[in-house]
Amino acid sequence: MSAIPDEINKLPEKVAGIDLAGSSKQPTGFCCMGERQAWVIEVHEDHEMISLVKHCSPRVIAIDAPLSLPTTGAYRQVDLRLKKMGCPVLPPLFRGMKLLTERAMRLAPVFKDMGFIVIEVHPRSTLKLLGFKEPFSLDVIARSLGFTIMSPSLSPSKHELDAFAAAYTAWLHLQGKTLIVAEKDGSIVVPASGERGALA
Repeated sequence: MSAIPDEINKLPEKVAGIDLAGSSKQPTGFCCMGERQAWVIEVHEDHEMISLVKHCSPRVIAIDAPLSLPTTGAYRQVDLRLKKMGCPVLPPLFRGMKLLTERAMRLAPVFKDMGFIVIEVHPRSTLKLLGFKEPFSLDVIARSLGFTIMSPSLSPSKHELDAFAAAYTAWLHLQGKTLIVAEKDGSIVVPASGERGALA
């Protein structure tokens, strides 16, 4: 696992984004983001994420995974609210989502006990609300938002892209530029406006 570069680590205020996989056999995207710079990597194990979070020391950690379960049925009320906004969320108990949700609900308290703020995000909804169109390109998105990407990989993966989008949501959250879509069964943080220029 690569160490977070000094250029990122020395930034005074940082956030982290995690595109969590349901299993350690699959890659998880991780992003440590500061002022105009972001570092992305793929990891697999929980201890790798915990170690990176310790080194990044973010103000906010944004996790792309459900952090709660529905009280009835497959969908939470917060998921249904986001779907009405045109966001393509999946229910926490849908097929492979159950393992993802269980893993996220194990990790979130660990990060909170470490003293970090943890929010649930949905990167694809973030990108859509910011006005980006598929197919998404990390380089294009980062450049348009004014960020430089650093990565051990020559070709960042979709997991790293989603981790960046998650971290960017956390970055906006620090600036008070997000909407917290909340119901009794959970909350999901999304950009407050679709205007990229107003948010960058």
